[in-house]
Amino acid sequence: MKVIKVSLYVSEHSSRELRKATPRESMGTTYVLRYGKKWETIDAKNWTEANVAKLRRQTELLQGWQPKPKIKTQVKTTELMPDAAIDA
Repeated sequence: MKVIKVSLYVSEHSSRELRKATPRESMGTTYVLRYGKKWETIDAKNWTEANVAKLRRQTELLQGWQPKPKIKTQVKTTELMPDAAIDA
């Protein structure tokens, strides 16, 4: 059984940068969990709630829970591109 590590990050307000979360984060901070290749924004008001969410997700992963993969669907368009329309 592969153990997936869960990490807790903070999204910087002024940029799209993420950094590791610390217990001294200010109120209104946006917390993000990372596990495997998945990034998940969580609804936590402070570091304690974010850390509880991190531990909860780690427990779920250990119990066999797997995130649902995003399925990319290809939409077939019936419209022709300008060059193809001229050729047709």
